[in-house]
Amino acid sequence: MKALMIAYDLQPPWDNGLKVYGRGLRDSLENIDGMELTTIADTNKMERENEYDFVHVVQTGVEPFSMALKFFRNAIVFKHIVTPSIGLGNSLSTKLCYSVINSFQNRLVRCFSSKFVAESYFMHSNLIIPPSINTSTFVNTIQPDEEKILSLLDESHVKFGTSNFLKSSNGIVLYSGPLTKDRFPYTRVLNALKQTDSNLLIVGRATNNGADRDTVEEIISYAKKFDLESRISIALKLLTEDEKVLLLNFADTIIQPFANNTQLYVAVDPPIFLLEAMSCGKPVITSQTYSFQSLIRNGYNGYAINWDDPLAVDEALKGCKATSELGLNARQTILRDFSTEYVSKKIQTIYNDYN
Repeated sequence: MKALMIAYDLQPPWDNGLKVYGRGLRDSLENIDGMELTTIADTNKMERENEYDFVHVVQTGVEPFSMALKFFRNAIVFKHIVTPSIGLGNSLSTKLCYSVINSFQNRLVRCFSSKFVAESYFMHSNLIIPPSINTSTFVNTIQPDEEKILSLLDESHVKFGTSNFLKSSNGIVLYSGPLTKDRFPYTRVLNALKQTDSNLLIVGRATNNGADRDTVEEIISYAKKFDLESRISIALKLLTEDEKVLLLNFADTIIQPFANNTQLYVAVDPPIFLLEAMSCGKPVITSQTYSFQSLIRNGYNGYAINWDDPLAVDEALKGCKATSELGLNARQTILRDFSTEYVSKKIQTIYNDYN
């Protein structure tokens, strides 16, 4: 069996959800018995004389999958659609594009990372290939030493209160990711934090345009209004995989407080960092948006809440502290529905349908 995957460069740094999705897909494809997989990032390097049974296109845009259809006339071409629509215009234009192409090419198969993604484009979610999580890498370990975490945070050139978490006896709440207001609506988070006794550790994703630095200053200024500055630690740092696993295992609870407004920093759905946290056996608190409402069952494997309701946040944090079952159930959710092995078996079943 021969397959080609057209993805983005599958090398560190893992600073892009599409790259991480592609890495997981590659791992699951390579796990299929008898698989001979070729992966390319530059479509100019596609060779017409190669024969493939299946082609997987993770790269966005029309050109990569249209080239695959043209070059490999005997292959089934899977176009992976993994980020939700950013608006009605985007939904309609994407749906129209695929409808036109499908009227000429029945070898193009649309597959989605979640039902939510499919429905955001007004398309049927007949074929779901979710993000693939390496559950051997993202696993619960002994809580790392505080000094190791402090040393990691102190490597950042932009930081605030990095030692504040050392004073915490009420649990560490971790947010890691972009500091855009659709991914981390800090006013809502800090308003909710006032009602709790937890410390918040924020590890933002450093960018070159300086916007994250400005956001850090805004967060600090807002925290000072409520005397919360002693309960927050902030660092801007692009994490390696090892550092990410360390932080996930250090924190008591992971938050992903997505806002409902138009995405400024479009994420793969379900967001992969949340899945990695769950794979580490960590309870998660997130929003009632994206596919969280179907993935997260309140009180079972985490909480999907309204972040404008501080009492809901406090209750969710208390629920996460009250029982270790949430973390265990979170881990089981990933093993069952998102592990490398599960996604591999699912793809094999799909292949069988096209043989």
